[in-house]
Amino acid sequence: MNRTQPTAASDSAHVLLIDGPDTLREIRLGELRDSGLASCRAETSPEEIGVLQHTDAAVAILDLSASAPGKPAQSDDARRIRAVLTARPETAVVVLMPDDSARRAVAAMRAGAFDVLTAPVADSLLVEAIEAACAAATRRTRATTPLNRPEPTRPVLVRESQLMRQVCDRIDLAAQTDAPVLITGESGTGKELCAQTIHALGPRASGPFVVLDCASIQAERFESELFGHFRGAFSGAVTDRPGLATLADGGTLFLDEICELPAAAQPKLLRFLQSLQVQPVGSIDSHPVDLRVIAASTIPPLEAVADGRLRDELFYRLQVVSIRMPSLRERPEDIVPLATELLRRAARLENRAFRSIAPRAATVLQAQPWPGNVRQLTSVMRAITVLHDGPELKPEMLPDDMHNLVAGNNFKDPSKALAGMTLAEIERRVIKATLERHHGSVPKAARELSVAPSTLYRKIDSWTPED
Repeated sequence: MNRTQPTAASDSAHVLLIDGPDTLREIRLGELRDSGLASCRAETSPEEIGVLQHTDAAVAILDLSASAPGKPAQSDDARRIRAVLTARPETAVVVLMPDDSARRAVAAMRAGAFDVLTAPVADSLLVEAIEAACAAATRRTRATTPLNRPEPTRPVLVRESQLMRQVCDRIDLAAQTDAPVLITGESGTGKELCAQTIHALGPRASGPFVVLDCASIQAERFESELFGHFRGAFSGAVTDRPGLATLADGGTLFLDEICELPAAAQPKLLRFLQSLQVQPVGSIDSHPVDLRVIAASTIPPLEAVADGRLRDELFYRLQVVSIRMPSLRERPEDIVPLATELLRRAARLENRAFRSIAPRAATVLQAQPWPGNVRQLTSVMRAITVLHDGPELKPEMLPDDMHNLVAGNNFKDPSKALAGMTLAEIERRVIKATLERHHGSVPKAARELSVAPSTLYRKIDSWTPED
């Protein structure tokens, strides 16, 4: 067996060349080295790829450029691709084909190939495909590794409060089904963690957990992002790319901030949820995927439906099971236990000795409003472990503004400060304070207040100049 030895250049991902004529394989190895890849390895046949189990190869290039066309070739392609993925499931497979048969390429993608290129292929195109495959392999490893998936006993979902115990009971029930779940709650309450927990406790725990950020996607790129595309399907599509739905096959697709998905993309998502069929952009064929869908929204979905931002058909399709993540203000019993757990986790990251929180510090923590919820509490605990060491978190280690709030008694009885104001005035003050915290950003303020930006714009427009 002919194998090149890894170079000592770095610890970057190895690329494994499999099959193909000996001469062409050696040429390819030289081309890849010249392109700056730290190390490459070559094997002579898929039957001898057991070595994959003992390497850190992130990408395997399966060279089928010398094979004959036709249906028998499609079957053999699938066998070879599956052999690679069986030996090392986290490896991304890039296939070199002898022809541009769309049917053969689709068969390869269904078998698990990350990308399909037609030989001869330019060096720059091959390197670009390898870089994309490396990134996908990293995402897949991160999505499926147990270290990034909450275990059933993982204590991060603290449930000292009755409210949180009810939420966790609902999570346990939702995890045992494949029904769509819609998670709502303020920013920072842990909606994605809730989705990860449902995934980890269910029968798809060994599959990937893939996130689609609906708030950042452009309508014209939605199909390419979700379904993938073939090379040449549009300007800039220089390689075949699988979509997130294909990457989530066998696992969970998490639709984050679903209420902010562009209106033009919503019918396409709805059709996909009804059929679970994926048709990459530029392809004439479609293939099924087996996945569950979990969605989340900071904006109340019913308000988004009323505003016309979310299609009611999509809302009803997603809200089979609904879970609302409560804010920290609603579950004060959880603040100190959660802070203790987050403190210990941050201490492990920073190699600190923190194990507990002093009673006076706990009192200060419980007196805070926590507008950023668990995300804000996590940041505070991390900052403390960076700047101080334990074993006990003492009051003087907390940020000064927290002590000022307690000294002013602003949050022990907030109703006293609001006495005598009209409801409209109270609302106006809250909106103005939230806008100031976010430097005038209406979308960010709306997210914190759990309302649609359009609602805030309407309220602001209704104010008089004296307001």
